Amino acid sequence: LVYNQLTCNGVLEGIRICQKGFPNRSLYGDFLQRYSVCAAVIFATGEFMEGKEATKRILEHIKLDNKRYALGLNKVFFKAGTLAILEEIRDDKVTEIFTMMQSRARQMLQRKIFIKLFGAKAAVRILQNNIRAWFRLRHDWWIKMYQAIKPKLTGGMAEELLKET
Repeated sequence: LVYNQLTCNGVLEGIRICQKGFPNRSLYGDFLQRYSVCAAVIFATGEFMEGKEATKRILEHIKLDNKRYALGLNKVFFKAGTLAILEEIRDDKVTEIFTMMQSRARQMLQRKIFIKLFGAKAAVRILQNNIRAWFRLRHDWWIKMYQAIKPKLTGGMAEELLKET
């Protein structure tokens, strides 16, 4: 009776698998959800793959030794310590992705600051050129004469325009 219960619960199957050296196991869907980030290039095309085939491609892409895992009908089985290796590879990849995202965000912010400063620099150049031109021309007698006559020209024109309308 106890033997029958152990068989129905899958305990004996689990013991047999562990004796063969594969104590850790994961469903294909769970494995893909967790470790597909390690081989995102495989899924870039967007084509559908069965869980077993996708898992096999991920494990080949990260160059995991064939002796460290076995592919079953519904699950992938790992030898002791293999999940730790996979987690380390996954953590490295996730860290790389976050670092890249962070660097892109910083790049965009710095680019905005640079464009703002570049515009301010151009405005300063224009102001400097205008001030230099004024210092060059302020003692020229043509400019003095123009500045003296300009208010009178504008005032006279305005009166003539008012009379016409």
